[in-house]
Amino acid sequence: MLPIVTIKNDRIVTNSRDVADFFKKARGHVLRDIDSLISRIGSQADFIETTVEGRTGKGIRHYRAFDLTRDGFTLLAMRFTGDKALAFQLANIAQFNAMEAALKAAAAPVPTVAIPTSFAEALRLAADQAEKIEVRQIATVC
Repeated sequence: MLPIVTIKNDRIVTNSRDVADFFKKARGHVLRDIDSLISRIGSQADFIETTVEGRTGKGIRHYRAFDLTRDGFTLLAMRFTGDKALAFQLANIAQFNAMEAALKAAAAPVPTVAIPTSFAEALRLAADQAEKIEVRQIATVC
């Protein structure tokens, strides 16, 4: 099962406990990794500290956790190893490559068409186009 994604305070987030369960990581190790990321990047914008309730044999207990934005989740998951982490990383790379290809295709130069400036040029252009069409038609018949 994929980590659960919810909307909290108008932000789409997933919880560090769900991430740990999905990647089969110890929840304490995931918290350690998040703390390390926060200290290294100097920002907690993508990692919102929270608490979650859990039931134990002694009743309800509150556990430290983080809500992660998409960027926070990606930063964290890129640090992980294992089959699921590798699958996520490859999917992320494939998506990036697809976006890059789409941007390059959108930025491709548009072929220019010479606008005739005289009647004679217009006739030559029309004749050239008619000749190209005839050549294509003959090629498809043969």
